[in-house]
Amino acid sequence: MRARLEKHFGNKSAAKAITIGTFHSICLQILLKQNGKNNMPIIDEADALSIVKDILNSLCVKNPPRDVLRGISLTKNGSPSSEESTKVPPGVYDLYNAQLKQYGVLDYDDILLDVLELFKLRGPGDTWYKNLLDSFSHPLVDEFQDINPIQYQLFKEWSRNSAGIFIIGNPDQSIYGFRGSDPRCFEQFFEDYPHVRQVNLTRNYRSTPEIIHCAKASISKKTVRGHALTLEAERESGLKVRLLETEDAFSEALFVAKEINRMVGGIDMLDAQVLPALSGEKSAPRPSRGFSDISVLYRTNRQADILEQCLQKEGIPYIVAGKDEFLSEPEIRRTIAFFRFLLNPEDLISLRTCLKLTNLYQADLVQEILENYAAAGKSLSALDGILKKPKPPSVSAHLQAFMELLRKYESPVRKEKPWKLIESWMNDSGLLNSRCMEMLFNTAVTYDKMPAFLHNLVLGKESDLVRSGGKKYSPDSVSLMTLHGAKGLEFPVVFLCGVTEELIPFRNRSGSCNADEERRLFYVGVTRAQDELVLLTSRAPSPFLADLPAGALVTEKAFARRQASVFKQLSFFDIYAF
Repeated sequence: MRARLEKHFGNKSAAKAITIGTFHSICLQILLKQNGKNNMPIIDEADALSIVKDILNSLCVKNPPRDVLRGISLTKNGSPSSEESTKVPPGVYDLYNAQLKQYGVLDYDDILLDVLELFKLRGPGDTWYKNLLDSFSHPLVDEFQDINPIQYQLFKEWSRNSAGIFIIGNPDQSIYGFRGSDPRCFEQFFEDYPHVRQVNLTRNYRSTPEIIHCAKASISKKTVRGHALTLEAERESGLKVRLLETEDAFSEALFVAKEINRMVGGIDMLDAQVLPALSGEKSAPRPSRGFSDISVLYRTNRQADILEQCLQKEGIPYIVAGKDEFLSEPEIRRTIAFFRFLLNPEDLISLRTCLKLTNLYQADLVQEILENYAAAGKSLSALDGILKKPKPPSVSAHLQAFMELLRKYESPVRKEKPWKLIESWMNDSGLLNSRCMEMLFNTAVTYDKMPAFLHNLVLGKESDLVRSGGKKYSPDSVSLMTLHGAKGLEFPVVFLCGVTEELIPFRNRSGSCNADEERRLFYVGVTRAQDELVLLTSRAPSPFLADLPAGALVTEKAFARRQASVFKQLSFFDIYAF
């Protein structure tokens, strides 16, 4: 966004004068400035989950930790009556917050809550408060449908003395209800600001009429919005939407890889005989495509595994956007915590994670080290002295090895590129053959500095975190991402995988789902496509497909079997007749 503004204004100073960022990034900058710090420990989801697990174990409570953590987050987001937040066992919410306070860290939601608390403490008459509001003379909020009640309160505070306010949003793209987002904030906005002017954008300049026709049909159910969607395509007619029927997830992935190869002109004659013609039109003109023109979307991260395998087999460069599940693996958590602690020695929670995952399973000893470290002033020299104190031989050896690594990377952590640090760390830690560490390395190759890399791991949005498909990053790559991660993006060609009953709509462990939100998510996926949209389904198609107009679709079988040639078996007498 800042780069676009620099280009628009023709100079960098104008863009620098504008505050740009997410709610969380702007609030974090406010807290840092208020506290006079350059860094502030923010706990990531994996560490927060670890604390919740310890609390539940201490209380002998069997609730799933991830569900409890989600409930805590929803409570902090201003949704205390949601189904998930009511599942938080009594006392756990307070114990969790007490643990964060003890370690001197904030979680993702606290960043917003602490700024709101600052507003209450300082008050309108405070100079700091007035200066802050002066910097929000014309607040603009994009993707307004994704905000939660706490973010709405922040917006109202920032807009208190504004000369004008501007919001952009689409209730039909509200897809983050599981995080506390509430499209009813639109209703609240119109109640609080009854004199605003509303402009409805009904013309679509992104997608072809065929894609828009399917998009409108997918979202216009009365159960979703109560009235038909008014949206008209301004582009000329293009290719029909393709619906590919396959045998299973592997067939889907294989088809995607082969078809991408064909689109960019890298297919051989054998494959050309197997694949169906584009949109059933053998004579259809084919535009020239590059790998970066193509995106493959899916509902869950785990669907990417088989897609990656097939793309690698075909030699297709790709990137994976979003926070992968591999980030929760112990060796990844230890690695991230190690470098976060080096960059900020006051980060007790990262030190705790390092100690717990450095072959040190004695909770009492970990707590003792943390308490002594906090009392000694939180420095590496202080930690060195603490770790040298007498301990069991096996434990002492692990701690000394840990301290040696800290000393080794203390200076390079701010100078070397992240991938070089990760590569060296993998060698020192005996993790060269670790698949998840390889994936972390492939993520690090897209960054120049370790602080920025670690910041995005914690605070980055889905599309901010990118993993290369190999050890070298290429900007001309196919993009793989979840439907959530694709929000706000667009691509000439989109493959939407797994449009099946099991995945779209997606159901949780109890078998329930938010059908309206899942339908909106499907709509978001469809409208990412500019020129070509390929939907892939297998066995049990998604019920949403039944709503798409048959006239806008071309239904095909992927890898359709060709009928075998029929040969007549000649008899002995046929061959040797006299």
